Amino acid sequence: MNNARERRERAAKIAQSLAKSKAAEAAMPIAPPEPPAAPPPPPEPEPLPEIREPLTMVEQVTLAAFALFVAVMSLLAAYFTDNRQSGIDELVMYSPAYMLATYGNLTDPAEGFFDAPITAHPPIHIGSIGLLRRLGFTWYYAGGTPIAFFLLLSVWIVVRSRFDLPVKIGLLFGVGFYVATALFFVAPFGTRPDSAVQVIWFAGLVLLESGRLDGWSLPQLCGGAFVMTWASCTHYYALPSLAGIAVYVIWAFRSLGWRRARKRILALIGGVLLFAAPYLAFYVRPYWHNILDTIRERGLGDRTGASAMSQHMAFYKYWATAWATPDVVKKPMALGIPLILFSSAILGAIRRTRGIAMAAAPLQLAIFFFATHKRSVYLVHEIEIFVTALAVGAMVLVYRLGHRPSLPGWCRPAVLPVAVLLLCVYLVHADSYFPTPVLSIRPQIHEADVARAATRQLLGPHARVCGRDGAWYSSGGEYWHDNFVDLVWDPTVDPVNYLARFDAAADFRYRSGDSRKGTLRGISYWYYTGLVKLRGFYMSQCNAELRLALFSLNRPAKVSGYALRDGLLYRFDESESGQREVITAACPAGPEVDWGHLYPWASVVPLDLPPMGPAAPGGLVIALTPLNKPEPAAYLERTCKVIGRIRGDESPVDQYALVDTLRRTDTPIHFAPSLKDVPASQP
Repeated sequence: MNNARERRERAAKIAQSLAKSKAAEAAMPIAPPEPPAAPPPPPEPEPLPEIREPLTMVEQVTLAAFALFVAVMSLLAAYFTDNRQSGIDELVMYSPAYMLATYGNLTDPAEGFFDAPITAHPPIHIGSIGLLRRLGFTWYYAGGTPIAFFLLLSVWIVVRSRFDLPVKIGLLFGVGFYVATALFFVAPFGTRPDSAVQVIWFAGLVLLESGRLDGWSLPQLCGGAFVMTWASCTHYYALPSLAGIAVYVIWAFRSLGWRRARKRILALIGGVLLFAAPYLAFYVRPYWHNILDTIRERGLGDRTGASAMSQHMAFYKYWATAWATPDVVKKPMALGIPLILFSSAILGAIRRTRGIAMAAAPLQLAIFFFATHKRSVYLVHEIEIFVTALAVGAMVLVYRLGHRPSLPGWCRPAVLPVAVLLLCVYLVHADSYFPTPVLSIRPQIHEADVARAATRQLLGPHARVCGRDGAWYSSGGEYWHDNFVDLVWDPTVDPVNYLARFDAAADFRYRSGDSRKGTLRGISYWYYTGLVKLRGFYMSQCNAELRLALFSLNRPAKVSGYALRDGLLYRFDESESGQREVITAACPAGPEVDWGHLYPWASVVPLDLPPMGPAAPGGLVIALTPLNKPEPAAYLERTCKVIGRIRGDESPVDQYALVDTLRRTDTPIHFAPSLKDVPASQP
């Protein structure tokens, strides 16, 4: 009973509490229901690449064949042709690469910088050549590899890009035109950085525009900015090319908006910093004052913009009349209108190349308006962009005409291949300066190596040599001292005591006649007066600065020398019964004689003399000629004063074996900053 009562009481209490809670809930105000959560906004779609029509089989084969043609052409020019014209800059600027390969530093002792890096231009290009030399590349291949790499990179970018087919063909033609004709405008493979600026800059332009067309591709934008920054840091005058990257920064912001463009802009900035940060940290910051001194010395800031434009037009006039200038460039230059106006109009009118037109403009405009220390090689950039624009415009026109319904159906597929075939024919015959590729299982060698191997045979392994900067390598010495300031500009120096410290003094044409005003000094002048005697020579067939003579105070028992003719090397040795002779003559100043064209069987070393008066001779000619040929001996006797004859014989020499011997036995060159650093006698 008690248990039943307890259960009833407990149930009543529970019912009572439930009734109270329901009453409390009823008394509370009713809250409105919460609205459902809004769905998150959909993400903004990424920009998609523009849709292209698939290429037909004929178009694919045509593109692949032309790209392969241009790539093979680039490789042949870089590795299989004797196109290393050793101008004075090629020889002097090799000094930092040699120092990096031999001693591990980028100093430039040939130009007097024994403890500081090269500042005549940034060390990017010459440093890459030095690194390749340190890895075991010879001078020939080290000079060609950086340029060949960017030429092939440009071909690969164009083929893989989203450009229309006719645009791709035009861009590839631009690469091929540079390879075929650049030897007239700039040394395409060598130590000068101008050629590197061109090929790197072109690759950067194409990569940036390809990235834009490919839906603003982050990797391509970053890579394009990196390559473009590389180009801008390769020479001081190329710095304005950085503004081409700013073109894409602004374009991305205006076309995509900040939210969608942010990643693209960061990719562009990242590409810039990836190259610029170490460049600024390791070169610009520690050597800022050296760089400024170099720029002031070169006179980059002491002229007006009008002077820069007048220099530009002067180069136009020269190239418009030069016989070797390609007609596609010669005729527009004759109009006197800046080429950038034509190229910008053509590329800007084509939707898929407008970015190239805008990004290429800053460098061209800066050179035209502000490069007061202008060299003709600086114009190679606008020339190559102009020709590329012509090719792109022509191919777009041909492509559209080839797809007109009025053409017969069988004719349309053949239009593009025929046009590309004509482009190939033009590239092969575009420039007489483009040498025929020499296909050989033997490696190519730089002629400066041949010259050094030859002169080292003449002087011995530990020779002490003095001369001007262009002969530091080719004169064959183990100890080198630049005598230009000592002998030419210091009249207090006694040449006899001075030259007695050396085994030979080297002289070549460039600036051989320089002398301080009011004085008559110099190696060529002292040979003319009889103070020094001919000791030996190296006579190049094509390279003017590799035509050099070696002199000494005492005449050797027998004069010997080397001459390169028709690709073959010969050694001359003095002999009374010989069938050749070395004729030395003092000739009047006058028009340049084309010795190689007029007398291909002879070899010469021309030298200039300091000004000695209106009736005095203006230069010397040292000519090696066969006795059975009346010329050029008769010419020298008619027009010049013969001052010496040496009879002897020639024998062929294997230049490859000679250079192999040099590479096995050559010792590092010791640069002597002052005369006291030259050993008093041979070790």
